[in-house]
Amino acid sequence: MTAPTASPTKSPKTLFEKVWQQHLVAEPAGEPSILYIDLHLIHEVTSPQAFDGLRMTHRKLRRPERTVATVDHNAPTSASSSTTSSPPIKASFTSSAPNSASPNPA
Repeated sequence: MTAPTASPTKSPKTLFEKVWQQHLVAEPAGEPSILYIDLHLIHEVTSPQAFDGLRMTHRKLRRPERTVATVDHNAPTSASSSTTSSPPIKASFTSSAPNSASPNPA
């Protein structure tokens, strides 16, 4: 994803454009842009894919101490709930622990 650029004949930059430009680290050709995010709030549903992406591209978290993980999307909300017996849900729980414990998952 690349940020939209304001045309010289257009109005001033949008808030999105300003934030994007202030956090842009690199724009590798043919790849998604790399942004600096100062606080990561992650959960068990999509975080495994994100950590796999870091490993595949040999990238590391710049500030792992600024990454906060929570297992909340698939967690049962009542004692009678049996969602944790589901194999895919168990897998999302078990993959969250090593990813969040490693300061450099790559």
